[in-house]
Amino acid sequence: MVHASVDRRDRRYIARLIVFVNFALLVATPAGSQGPFVLKDLGTLPGYTAGIAYGVNDAGQVVGYVADGTGRFKGVSWTAAGGMVDLGSVGGTFTIAEDVNNAGVVVGYSLIGGAGTASRAFMWTAATGMVNLHDHLGGGLSSTALGVNDAGVVVGWRAVVGRTHAFAWSAAGGMIDLGSLSTSSSATSVAQDVSNGGHVVGYSTTGSGGPEHAFLWTQGGGMIDLGTLDGISSRAEAVNSSGRVVGSRLMANGSRRAFSWTASGGMVDLGSLAGASSSATDINDAGVVVGWNSTPCCHAWYWTQTTGMVDIGTGNAHAVNEDGHIVGDPPFANQGMWRRPEDVLIDFGGPQGTWLLGQGTSWQPLYGTSAEASAVGDIDGNGYDDVVLDFGAASGLWAWMNHAYWVQLHRSSPTAIAIGDLDNNGRDEVILTFPGLGLWMWMNNAHWVGLTIEEPTRLATGNLDGVGGVELVADLPGRGVWIYRHFGSWGQLHPNSPTGLLTADLDGSGRAEVVLNFADRGLWGYFNDSTWIQLHQFSAYHLAAGDVDGSTQSDLVADFGVNRGIWAFRNNSVWSPVHYASSEGFVVADRDASGKDDVIIDFGPSWGLYQLTDFTTWSYVHGASPVSMTAGRLH
Repeated sequence: MVHASVDRRDRRYIARLIVFVNFALLVATPAGSQGPFVLKDLGTLPGYTAGIAYGVNDAGQVVGYVADGTGRFKGVSWTAAGGMVDLGSVGGTFTIAEDVNNAGVVVGYSLIGGAGTASRAFMWTAATGMVNLHDHLGGGLSSTALGVNDAGVVVGWRAVVGRTHAFAWSAAGGMIDLGSLSTSSSATSVAQDVSNGGHVVGYSTTGSGGPEHAFLWTQGGGMIDLGTLDGISSRAEAVNSSGRVVGSRLMANGSRRAFSWTASGGMVDLGSLAGASSSATDINDAGVVVGWNSTPCCHAWYWTQTTGMVDIGTGNAHAVNEDGHIVGDPPFANQGMWRRPEDVLIDFGGPQGTWLLGQGTSWQPLYGTSAEASAVGDIDGNGYDDVVLDFGAASGLWAWMNHAYWVQLHRSSPTAIAIGDLDNNGRDEVILTFPGLGLWMWMNNAHWVGLTIEEPTRLATGNLDGVGGVELVADLPGRGVWIYRHFGSWGQLHPNSPTGLLTADLDGSGRAEVVLNFADRGLWGYFNDSTWIQLHQFSAYHLAAGDVDGSTQSDLVADFGVNRGIWAFRNNSVWSPVHYASSEGFVVADRDASGKDDVIIDFGPSWGLYQLTDFTTWSYVHGASPVSMTAGRLH
């Protein structure tokens, strides 16, 4: 999930820590324009003035290092709630954090005695602090940890006499020497990244002093040579869960060119911007690739199959998470986090139609007719959210794709809609209940699949078991709440039907909880796919979830009615008041790109729409009361 295209042993350029967030949606705006970005200062540690960000997880936790300009640097971790934290070291003075997984496990290395000296691989968590991995790697002169996946598999390299070899290590499996692409005793290899699917990538010499070639290693297949295409050498920098590899190759003229590799298509050139050199540094599971271009020096870019390479401005992009947040370093003075704010799709009903509320007070008409229901997701898997709108029996179901064109998905009007990536291939499925036809799924933006003849009244998707892909949660009339798991089977979750249903990761475990609202039993949560816990004794009229305080875990927002008002269940521990009045409904979205979600509340025709920003400040949004609201990154 992290990776720069220069050798980690030879980094000397130091710039300020920066994050480019959700730039991938830029291409959805009109040609030649740029979508809104918000710069957030990440700060630094006392006495340190600059830094580089190398990794970011799906919760927005950023890792890298900060420097003081005199050759000292410290590994750091940053979150919206906690700010920047010094990770310490494992016996050295200088530390670099390279990657972080979704459980908050950080890996990197410490230099013993300063730059140019031996290194020690480490693993860090907030609970354990620094753990010296070097002692678990079979000894050697030096070691570095460069990547970690969600299963806790760490990859990097370790140096023994005469050579360095790539390794993979886990607490359960111990250390595995991945070998090299050559039988020569002096051949070297470096592992740069490991996917959640267990793919390891990096580069290896192909003989005694021979050129470096990118490699892909798997437990079953061992190390395979990915070749160089038209180059003289190559390095693999990152790999996603489907086994797609990105990196760069060295050309005969001394320039570098970004590449992508798949088992079916081999190595292909990703192009470059206005210069001779480009390098791909990371790829997420949706296929969004990020990297940098050397001329003009230096510009960060992103690439998708649909858009090709798109310039996002001065800097180097090092990593991208599943939300499209990108971290890197710019060669200019500003220090901060570039975030793309979320939009709110607001249907005002009747002839007023459906509008997009962007950053600040930016309103944009989407369609002049009111929709009966809406949902947001990446249907075609190109990294951009699409909008699904149900225009009723007369017009059926339509999708607004990539902020550019309309596609009719079905002539009928559904009674329930949910969107989620059930098959874990980067393309969201659209799950729909059709009256008289049962439950169906528009799969991979290509074909319809029937799921059951029953007609669920409520639908939600979430990753309940922590395995790749999401599960479908459905309220089946007369049969209660059921879960459809990984295209395998249906299982009953609760025998009774709720009045409200959603999924959200309330405890920050990486598994989504199922939240059910019962009219006579209050609010309940099904935690970690195993345990029921009552969240509140009262029943709620409206529910939503989002990270309102920047703690990296979802908070539950609930409207308990006229006499009790709106409350937020924060950090899975405490109920905090939001407003004394009840509402017609609300939605949660990070409109100001602060890293903390805002709550946009409809107080009805007399009051209209108001927003609670960062759980601290109220502001007026609109005088009208809408029919519905849906949040997403739609530009």
